[in-house]
Amino acid sequence: MYRNKRNEGGLPDKALFMAVFKYLDSQNFHYNLGWSVVNISRINQFLMTCMKLKLNPIHKDLALRFGCSIATVSNIVITWLHVMHVCLYKKFLENQIPTRHKNKTCMPSSFSPFTNCKIVIDCTEIYTEEPSQLDKRKYTYSSYKHRNTLKGLVGVAPNGTITFLSNL
Repeated sequence: MYRNKRNEGGLPDKALFMAVFKYLDSQNFHYNLGWSVVNISRINQFLMTCMKLKLNPIHKDLALRFGCSIATVSNIVITWLHVMHVCLYKKFLENQIPTRHKNKTCMPSSFSPFTNCKIVIDCTEIYTEEPSQLDKRKYTYSSYKHRNTLKGLVGVAPNGTITFLSNL
């Protein structure tokens, strides 16, 4: 059977999955909205969150697979995403633009003409509901997208590491 050898994101093997889980599980955290989840083990909660990040199945699908309610799936995913953001991104990566030397050691071949590149910046817009207050509606309306959006600036190192996220 043919197996695609390309790195397609995610955690490449069980050892790394377990290492990341053990690190996150050792952190003291509280569930979203003060809920607690006792019917799904913490390792399965982490697996559920990884599945959501990698495959983006709807919450109903995850609820059926893990034998819980859609609200529980939402609670678990929001909680673990917050933990991952605080423990992995804020602790290790936030606002740490790699040095030129670091970039050169892990720069993809497509960036070979741009040896001095440290960061690629881009703006993004995420659809949102139309606010009921007129002044907020005016600030979130995008003439480019023709609907209400939240706007953000993203900085990415050439190797794909997100190094900057603005507030929306």
